[in-house]
Amino acid sequence: MSFFGVSLNYTIGEIKKSLESFIGMVTRGDLTTPQRSMSPRTFRNKLKNFKELEMHPITIPVRWKHVPDVLPNPLGTLDSEVSNYLNKEECEKEIEKRIA
Repeated sequence: MSFFGVSLNYTIGEIKKSLESFIGMVTRGDLTTPQRSMSPRTFRNKLKNFKELEMHPITIPVRWKHVPDVLPNPLGTLDSEVSNYLNKEECEKEIEKRIA
């Protein structure tokens, strides 16, 4: 069993510390910085963890005073619409199977 793609052998504190470390690496470089220091599977799991938290691990540099602290996802609405469409399509297929 896992939580955020991490074995439950880890505590929530350890997972939080791991994600904070990942963000620290991104802050000192870019998204490829942590990718160079971990296995592809670990890197994918970290990105999956952030996705489950509805966060993107790209940080806004502290010296950029002209931008807000948080930027909304410009594709959030599109993602929601696509998900709704796919769910609707899956439901229709399931109904057709049950009728047949």
